[in-house]
Amino acid sequence: MKKIFIFIFTFFLMVPTYSKGYSIGDSVKNFTLTSLDGKKKISLNNFKNKKIYLNFTTTWCPLCIKEKKKLNEDYNKFLKDNRDIVLITVFGPYRGDTIEKAKNYMKEHNYSFPSYYDKGRKLATEFNVSKIPITFLIENGKVKNIYLRKYPF
Repeated sequence: MKKIFIFIFTFFLMVPTYSKGYSIGDSVKNFTLTSLDGKKKISLNNFKNKKIYLNFTTTWCPLCIKEKKKLNEDYNKFLKDNRDIVLITVFGPYRGDTIEKAKNYMKEHNYSFPSYYDKGRKLATEFNVSKIPITFLIENGKVKNIYLRKYPF
């Protein structure tokens, strides 16, 4: 019996486990998002040799709301015209947020930074987003840093 237990225990230790999501150093698969107004599509592959800040956010989270105020200021001050940095802010169907709510939120607060919608929560699932706000810094197709509930700028 003891030998069987040791065999089973060893077997499970040797079986690789796979989890969704990206960690620092992982290569990120290409993705495509559509802007909130539906007029613009972007893909990760469009931004080679750039620092990409992929920010997952909502309209209702207090930390997200605070972060977006600062993000908008910084976007207008130095991010908008920076050719080396790309900001991708992603809203999605997280706890009742809809594309209409996200559009209205951006308009109501007069935010000018580019925003996209994660239809079907596909990108959030791929990145294993379970807490917000969260921002992934991606350079040369790899995750360089993850900012969980911390403003990256």
